[in-house]
Amino acid sequence: MLTWRWAVDLHIINTLFYWPAFTFYDFSSYISVFLGVTRCACVARPLHFKATFTRRRTGLGVVCLLSLAVLLHLPVLTIFRIGWSRDPLTNASVPVLVAANRQSMVKINDLVNKNILPWLSFFTMIGCVALLSFKLFQASKVRSLPAAAKADGADTNRLSSKDMHVVQSVVLVCSIFILAQLPSLIVSVVRVVNPEFDFEGKLERLFGIFAHVSLTCSLLNATVNILVYYN
Repeated sequence: MLTWRWAVDLHIINTLFYWPAFTFYDFSSYISVFLGVTRCACVARPLHFKATFTRRRTGLGVVCLLSLAVLLHLPVLTIFRIGWSRDPLTNASVPVLVAANRQSMVKINDLVNKNILPWLSFFTMIGCVALLSFKLFQASKVRSLPAAAKADGADTNRLSSKDMHVVQSVVLVCSIFILAQLPSLIVSVVRVVNPEFDFEGKLERLFGIFAHVSLTCSLLNATVNILVYYN
């Protein structure tokens, strides 16, 4: 029986694309947090918003977030290289993936990019949702007041229909982000607490199930965000 042998190990292709892909996914997460914070600032301090978040500063902020994402992933982006090994079956040289200090670099990545920063983003988004929801509640109360009560000063919390639609969209995006990130955060914390909960540990199968659930939620988060912004 003949078996097909690929010219290049698929594990090499998977690994070389895996880390850049998650670098840009983390960058998209930073953008979501940045959007939530800016919208909170717009609602909480509307008079100072345009002076603070100018087009130039916003563009610079996006560039800084991209640079930060790449910088934080450098330990795992730069450790891999292509080497050569002799295949004992064919006696031919085949490409292999070589990684220096892989375990230590992956641990650093897990600690910083899968625990510290995601939890910081998670609680930041919760704060944004709480503030924006409170402002929506205030605006809805003002809309239900009679005209005389609005004239007495309650109208200061009023939001236009367009502003309310934008705030509702941002609240939805932030809420989706929170729910989608939760499985990944749980998996990352358990990996730190229990080293056996990993691809090469005793709980490999259980980890694989939760890792696929986490990945699915992450992909759904990115997809739903596009639909929300498009609408």
